[in-house]
Amino acid sequence: MHQKLTDLLQSFSSAQWRGLEKFLLSPYFNENEQVAALFLWLRQSLTGNPAPDLKPEAAFAHLFPGQVYQKQAVDRLSSQLFKYAEQFLAVERFTADEFAQDLQLLEYYQESLQDRLFQAKLRQLNKLQEGRTVRDIQFLRRQSAIEQALASWSGQRDQRTGDINLQRLNEWQDRLFLAEKLRLLNHMIGRSKVVQLDYELTWLEALLENLSQQDLEQWPLLDLYSAELTLQKTPADRSLYAALKAKTETHAGKIPDEDLRGAFAVLENSAKKNFRLDEYLQELFDLYTRQLELGLFFSNGKIHHTVFHNIVALALNLGRFEWAESFLEENRRKVLPLEMTEAFYLQNKAEAEYHRGNYGKALELLQKANPDDVYYKLKQKSLLAVIYYELREWDALDNFLNTFSKFIFDQQRKIAADKVASYRLFLNAVRKLFRLATGSPETMEALQKRRPVRDRRVLQALSEWRTELTDAPVFYGKKWLLDKLAELTPPDVPE
Repeated sequence: MHQKLTDLLQSFSSAQWRGLEKFLLSPYFNENEQVAALFLWLRQSLTGNPAPDLKPEAAFAHLFPGQVYQKQAVDRLSSQLFKYAEQFLAVERFTADEFAQDLQLLEYYQESLQDRLFQAKLRQLNKLQEGRTVRDIQFLRRQSAIEQALASWSGQRDQRTGDINLQRLNEWQDRLFLAEKLRLLNHMIGRSKVVQLDYELTWLEALLENLSQQDLEQWPLLDLYSAELTLQKTPADRSLYAALKAKTETHAGKIPDEDLRGAFAVLENSAKKNFRLDEYLQELFDLYTRQLELGLFFSNGKIHHTVFHNIVALALNLGRFEWAESFLEENRRKVLPLEMTEAFYLQNKAEAEYHRGNYGKALELLQKANPDDVYYKLKQKSLLAVIYYELREWDALDNFLNTFSKFIFDQQRKIAADKVASYRLFLNAVRKLFRLATGSPETMEALQKRRPVRDRRVLQALSEWRTELTDAPVFYGKKWLLDKLAELTPPDVPE
């Protein structure tokens, strides 16, 4: 039995199994009863118990009882069934898209010179377009297709006078090109920050020059994409950041949630370059809560595990413990992928316990979590490092830092370059903190008793390092490190 046929059929839902059966039993689509019989046999074999016997000999014996086995006959029927299954999927998708059907009818009426029917269908499609409040790329594609059909229809009747709709077609195709190209360029720039790729951003400068001369307020999608692209090119420009943030409010409800979420993602990445650490964390929390209000984080009632963790971790870092724990408990079973829901919950719960100062409980939960996701593993190991520090488990911390360093090296191809750099900065900073903490008996004693150090040499080193850290770009664990330096510094020592 053809593997591609069984793979395709096994991907079908119950509704698709029923739909394909009706499709094959209809003489309009299929006149070969043996193809339908093979389908029914496969359906029973693939959806029933026990495990299926899908050998071609078994299929032949079912279809041609008492006859000598012929492999070619089964191969031919399998190929035909695969072709019909693909046709069914194409028909299923086409019939689900009423606009595509109407557009095909519009083109048929134009080609067959059915002027009255063409004009009636054209009015119907334009009315549907006018009723759409969300002007997304699909809207632009559809309007361009309508204008193309009208231009073709007008061209058939061309008496060498008038425009035959070419100007409108040109304008709509320009809008469509701009929207698709802007979205692609934004995606490429964003992707290049996640993976180690250097894209050639063709048309970038020409597009920006063109857009700077246009009034985009009446085209929210183009306006938003343009602001995203401009900010991604210069992410540390506070005025560009403010402009994009304002547009997310202006255009909310006028563009698809997916596109609005993309704009917020650009803001999140840019915020770390526009705000000092304490301001950055609050700004990021404001961006998250606004997206929660707009319903941008949940799709079909589910939330991606990375977003889920980012929200919880940020709230905890800001000291909003009750908010974070409430969000964690309310949404613990909504995290994707569902098979990892419990691991994600345990790790986030461990982080909550850590922030409450329950280090032993946090350590216990972390050891139970064991997530598969590489980014969750990074966060798990980072949290283990700070817990070992808080518990003053110096030997465990020393050994673990070496293990953590090897993990980052081994997994770096699976991790975004900026994340690798961020966690290496954190790792090196913890090593430096470890060396300072264990550099002298007096410092170690102060740490064990959780009191500030008094050694002038150590205090000088702490002061210089604190200045260096404060001025450094945001990286993972920066706030925690600054807090630890503050704990080591007596209150009477000026910052």
